[in-house]
Amino acid sequence: MKARKADSVETSAEVVGAWRHDPAFVTIIVLAGIAWFSALGLIIVKWPFVLHKFVIPLAVSLYRPGHVPSAEGVEEFLGMLAYEAVMVGGLALGYACLWHYLLRRLPAGAPSMHVPSTPSLSTLEICCLAAIGVLAVILRLQRMTLGLRLDEVVTAIRFVDQSLWTTLSTDDLFNNHLAHSFLANLTQQLFGRSEWALRLPSLLLGLTSLYVLWAFTRRLAGPALAVLATAGLAVSPAHIFFSTQSRGYAGMLLFSLVSTSLYWQILHRPSWGKGLLFTLANVLAIFFQLYAALVVLTQLLFLLYLAVREMATGRSGRFLSVDSCRILYLAFPAIVGMSFARYALVVPHYVAQLHQLGHPAFDLSFPLRVLVLLSWGPARSESLEDWELVVVTGGLCIVGWIALRQRCARVADYWAFMGIFPLLIYMSTRPYYWPTRFLFFLLPFYLTLVAGGLLAAWQAASTQTKRVSRTVLQACCLLTGVAILGAWLVSVWVDFPHLSHGFREAARAMEEETVPEAGLCAFGSGGWTLQYYVKRDLFIPHNREDFDQFVSRYSSITCAFMSVVEVEPAYVRDIRSFLAQHAASRPIQDIVVYTYRK
Repeated sequence: MKARKADSVETSAEVVGAWRHDPAFVTIIVLAGIAWFSALGLIIVKWPFVLHKFVIPLAVSLYRPGHVPSAEGVEEFLGMLAYEAVMVGGLALGYACLWHYLLRRLPAGAPSMHVPSTPSLSTLEICCLAAIGVLAVILRLQRMTLGLRLDEVVTAIRFVDQSLWTTLSTDDLFNNHLAHSFLANLTQQLFGRSEWALRLPSLLLGLTSLYVLWAFTRRLAGPALAVLATAGLAVSPAHIFFSTQSRGYAGMLLFSLVSTSLYWQILHRPSWGKGLLFTLANVLAIFFQLYAALVVLTQLLFLLYLAVREMATGRSGRFLSVDSCRILYLAFPAIVGMSFARYALVVPHYVAQLHQLGHPAFDLSFPLRVLVLLSWGPARSESLEDWELVVVTGGLCIVGWIALRQRCARVADYWAFMGIFPLLIYMSTRPYYWPTRFLFFLLPFYLTLVAGGLLAAWQAASTQTKRVSRTVLQACCLLTGVAILGAWLVSVWVDFPHLSHGFREAARAMEEETVPEAGLCAFGSGGWTLQYYVKRDLFIPHNREDFDQFVSRYSSITCAFMSVVEVEPAYVRDIRSFLAQHAASRPIQDIVVYTYRK
């Protein structure tokens, strides 16, 4: 036993060699040195002469008017970057030392995990997949031409209907999902300005994720679970909603799923080509939505967990090989560097906004709200009243995880990491906004476990020797599946129409019911978003005097009020009070249209 252990350590030492002969170790050390030299350079740039002579004029030339940071803001930002460069250098040094420590103690052989053989496609499976694909397209196409929601309108006005430089270099309260805004900009140029053109990237990415989930799950757990999980994703209210929204969540889910698939392929059969694709997939996921970084961090933690388990067992290649560790361990610094380079232009906006917003109170109900989002979709994600379906799907999720652990403990451990650590990290940082949709990437993992629980219950029922018991239990499984499917379809057809804010309908009402000589205006914190749909000049008052002057110029006016904050400024309340007393009002979903005649 001791001899075999010594041979294993010796083999690893031969693979790694002395630190000066390890290119990966030396590269990370060099990167740490570059980070420290960058910190020194940033400190020099902060000198008043350099700052006002070169840095401020450069910022003026790069950012559009109204978004140019002040000299104090630039100086604060440079100081923050210098501090973070020092921290990154220290972390890189620690990362390199940990890398060298792990690789000297891991076996060089391949992991001895059993990889199930993948059966060939059957006619039944092909027919099921075709039906799932057709159903998925039907459920999504009906939403492609609906009016835009608030987040979509903000994205379209501020980031899509702009130059490509503005699209990739600005942000406002984390509303700009860079990769999606870039793709929406392209599709809008190709197909014209319309709702479906803005949503087309999300639709294509969402439909592609169905195939990726099927291929990944089939390779790990067989065709039955793969088809069932894919069907669940196809009819999931959350997936239907976000794959028909002009936002980056569908892209985040797709590439997080792709990176997970490549992660397991590297663990089974490591290769540098897969490592490169794994890196690019994670970079793209973060490019679509910044919170996909939680997936990357969880993957790193799970890799360290496997390494510790490997060293603790002393058995060659049981959990992790040195080749897999080398590829994955080197991929993570590359992901961080490439993602930071991509977000470098919008980092000043993030820093300024985080300083202004601060941190809210700790929310213990957040995990439950995430569970509601994954179970019911966004229509009921902020409410904990509809708990019946959540209890059923949550119970099936637990059963599915137990069944998965009996089949492959290491895969089940990864699912547990993915369900626990993103929540813990997200809640511990306490960002100002706590939207559950930032953890939308958990949906395929959750649905896979729900499908696994339903399949395990069916298989357990099928093993009953008594015919009556077997029939009753199988009927219960079928009823449960039908009930979940029915609840999801009802949510899509009944709840989703109420999620629209009414921008398009309000704009049409304002233009159709107003004579050309009348004035149009919009006020309130969300009033400016009507500019996307209103084709005439739309006046936005900034105070009560602006509004009074606007009223004096026309014999009649039509004004729309839209609020997205709890308390509006005093002048907005004054304008609304005046119109409520002297004008006719018409509510259109979340917007109130006032018609005032002298």
